[in-house]
Order: sequence, then C-alpha cells, then structure tokens
Amino acid sequence: MPYIQAYKNGFKQGQSAAAADAAAMANSQKPVDSKAQAMKDFSSGKFNKSGNPEYDSMYKELKTGFEVAIKNNTKTLNSSDLYNSGYQMAKDALAAIKVAKSGQNADFNGKSKDFISGVNGYKAGLQSAIKSSNKSKENTGMVYKFAYDEGYKNGVKRAIKIANNDGHKAAKKI
Repeated sequence: MPYIQAYKNGFKQGQSAAAADAAAMANSQKPVDSKAQAMKDFSSGKFNKSGNPEYDSMYKELKTGFEVAIKNNTKTLNSSDLYNSGYQMAKDALAAIKVAKSGQNADFNGKSKDFISGVNGYKAGLQSAIKSSNKSKENTGMVYKFAYDEGYKNGVKRAIKIANNDGHKAAKKI
C-alpha cells in the first residue's frame, strides 16, 4: 500500500513539473534551474526576489557557506554542494587577499575566477582609498566586493599613515 501511495504522489509531482515546464515553454521561456540561477546570482552579488522558496533556500546555503569561511569557522560536515561552493568562493577570496597584501605578483595560472576576482578587487579597493578616498558602489560580484572592501579598509589606513608622515616631515621643515 505505501508503494502505491508513493507512486501516486510521485506521479502528481511529475505532472506538476511537466505542466510548469510546458507553461514556461509556451511563454517562450526556458524552465528555471533554481540551482544554476542561485549560483549565478550569488556569484554576481545579486539576490533575485522572485518569491521562489527553492531559489531562496539555495541562495541562503551559498551565503552561509561564504560567511562561515570568511569568519574562518570550520566547515560544516556533510554540507550541501551549494554550501561548499559558497565556502570555496570565500576561501579563494581570502587566499587572493593574502597574495595581494603581500605585494607579490599573483600567479593566475590554474587559479579560479574567484581568486582572480579577489586579487583584482583588493588592489582596486586599495588604490581607490589611497588615490581618491571615494569608495566604489559598483556591484561586480560577491568575491570582488568583499576583497575590494578589505583593500579599501587597508588603503584608508595606509593613506592616513602616509598623510601623517608627510605632515610630520613638513612640520620639521618649518
């Protein structure tokens, strides 16, 4: 008896999914792959307020993984692929920031796009703070933005130190 009920439930779910796909096709739209969309949106720093609970849950998993890694907390065991993806994005960002802070030329061979984005974001934030003190409001992705903000914070500290030293030298000349 449980088999028959489970079969009927599965059949209903299949019909619903097929109807949704058919409706999307009728509207000249591709069926939405919530996982792919959540990954794309999270990576680009956007949140699509579509009201799709599946998408929202997936986006939240990515964000949780990202935040855990940023805080240098231990990765949750038996976590989802999305959590692990968010976690890895943040680990790549942290590694990129470390390389960018060192002043070394980053070797991008075999590195992830998140690592490359992190190095570029950190350097841009650092230069922005030192040169103009105007923080960019551009949304160029989650990793880039995080690294940019870190670079900007360090750039402000560096700019203050440079200004203090220059002021001190100028005062000695008087």
